[in-house]
Amino acid sequence: DDNLLKVDQVVNLGAEVGELAVSFLKDLEDKYSLVPGFIEYKKKLNRVISEIEKIKNQPALKKKYEIIYNQAIILVVSNFETFMDDIFREIVNNQPYLINWTEDKAKIDLSIFKYSLPTIGDLMIQAFKDRFNFQDLQSTLRFLEQMLDIKDLLGEKERDIIIFYQAIRHVIIHNSAKIDTAFIIQVRNTEYSNKYQVNDEVKISEFQYKQAKNIFTKFAEKIILNINKKHEARLVELEHEI
Repeated sequence: DDNLLKVDQVVNLGAEVGELAVSFLKDLEDKYSLVPGFIEYKKKLNRVISEIEKIKNQPALKKKYEIIYNQAIILVVSNFETFMDDIFREIVNNQPYLINWTEDKAKIDLSIFKYSLPTIGDLMIQAFKDRFNFQDLQSTLRFLEQMLDIKDLLGEKERDIIIFYQAIRHVIIHNSAKIDTAFIIQVRNTEYSNKYQVNDEVKISEFQYKQAKNIFTKFAEKIILNINKKHEARLVELEHEI
């Protein structure tokens, strides 16, 4: 939530500047309304206020806002990836009994100790990087099911939206915001399969930015809710054992 708030502050900077300018001009308008005459001046002031209120729709700024929203999508999706890393680290360090540990071998790169003093959670994240990639929804769902026995969190529409924005993030970063074949393959089984062609330019709208922020936040909340349920159930088991 803190990270998304920071993203919002960047995205809404232009609108906030516009609101500030409007408040100053409206104050001026109120003062001049008491002065007789200056009809044309007052009309012009009113038009300027109206234009600033619609600043996001100005052609000169619309293209810039597309760039801002494109970059904001990268931050939103990356924030979820960081969230999942944090969840994994926190559980390993403080609630390891929630994890379904298997007999599988995990390779740990000891060179990490050259530069830091990692926690067990840090080591496990590194060891499982080749198995679970939180940039990919299927990998994330596999992690939740195999490691935490958490499943069936998303409906089909929610899955489609998350897959779409994760695929969008990839093309913005790696293909100059142009749709590529990797994107087409990634969304092939979603409702977005026929909405884009190779080399189409990605232009994220304000609605899409808000949609992405909302869907990843809700997904994160569901994950936390289920982890808390598992934790509470484990506490009940321990009480019975005692």
